[in-house]
Amino acid sequence: MKIDLVIKSYWYGSMSSGTVFGTKTCCAVRQDLANKFAISARLYAEAVVILTSGVTSGSNYADLRMIARRALERAEEARMAFEEHVARHGC
Repeated sequence: MKIDLVIKSYWYGSMSSGTVFGTKTCCAVRQDLANKFAISARLYAEAVVILTSGVTSGSNYADLRMIARRALERAEEARMAFEEHVARHGC
C-alpha cells in the first residue's frame, strides 16, 4: 500500500538522507512505538469519520464522541512516546 510506504519513509528515514528502514536509524523500540502511533492515529481517524458521517444521533453520538476523544488522547500519548524515544535514543 502507498500509505505504508509513506509511513515507513517518514518514521524510518529516507533513502536520500542515506538512512533506510532496517539500518542504524531503526531500533525495535522505535518500530514498536511507531506502530502504536500509526494504529492509534488510524483508530482516531476512523472514529472521526463515523462521528461525522451523520449516521449516529443522540446518546449514540455522545458515546461515539467520547470514543473519538479517547482515541485522540491515545494517539497523542503514542506520538509523544515515539518522539521522546527518538530524541533520547537518537534513532
